[in-house]
Amino acid sequence: MHINELGKGILPDLPDPRDYKLEQIVAVPVVDWSKDILLPDVENFDQMMSDACGPVGSSFYHEQLISKIFSKRDLSSRTLLAYGSYARDNILAIVNEGQADKVEVLDPENPTPENMRDTTGTAAHERIDDREADGYSFPAYSIDYAAYCVANFKGCVFGVFGDSVGWVNPENPKPPLKHEWGHLLYAQGYHLHDSQKCIIAKSSWYPKSTTIKYHHIKEDYFKNDTMSPWVIIPRKELNMSNAIFVKKAGTLEHGFYLPGTTEESLKDKALNLGREDILNSDGSVDFSKAKEVSGL
Repeated sequence: MHINELGKGILPDLPDPRDYKLEQIVAVPVVDWSKDILLPDVENFDQMMSDACGPVGSSFYHEQLISKIFSKRDLSSRTLLAYGSYARDNILAIVNEGQADKVEVLDPENPTPENMRDTTGTAAHERIDDREADGYSFPAYSIDYAAYCVANFKGCVFGVFGDSVGWVNPENPKPPLKHEWGHLLYAQGYHLHDSQKCIIAKSSWYPKSTTIKYHHIKEDYFKNDTMSPWVIIPRKELNMSNAIFVKKAGTLEHGFYLPGTTEESLKDKALNLGREDILNSDGSVDFSKAKEVSGL
């Protein structure tokens, strides 16, 4: 099947100062390129001619994080625009609202732009148990950041610009001569390929549309033709080393005390726990609402 007959659909994210930046936490990503990594495969899904690469690629990533198969339509029905979607919208929808699994919301057997936007059977209560902690963007042209995320966060998603000339061989695409379309990919591994650093990305056109399971996106592609990368910080892998198991004096009530070391971490905990009531209208923490306790 010709590349122009395959669905794509990612749009370049517009700059947003509210985005969390991975480079503020990881200033210099360290990657051992001498050791290949290919993470376990996730269930195949062919987006066919739908423009749902954003939801599909993001779902692949989410599935890798927590070993559950998610409904691509549940995510698509919330993030797809008149055409395609933004990587940011897909990742933050998973972080803020969660995602229903494929039993809770059925996916169409033959995806189209119409049926991937169908909201039938979707509901907020089906997805909220699978929210994640946070989403971080990182520099678009850094293959080292992408590989670092594979090694440390079970992958990432990133967009590529492409054209029909460069993608004659979708397994080993070449950088485009011009930006004809955008496509979102899930980075599932990395290795050295023909002496170049290379990200191994899972195809969202397999197994019906093509026989190609992975795309090898090499470092020359990352120089000018990648966009909108995101990594997810999964909720279940939050660092609990500072958690203190406590008992309320004079009662049988037990729980965990999770101290925040900065105001930013307190704000994150408030949002994750549904305690927006301790925040001021400008988003800062209202410390006057803290209950003083002893013995911790």
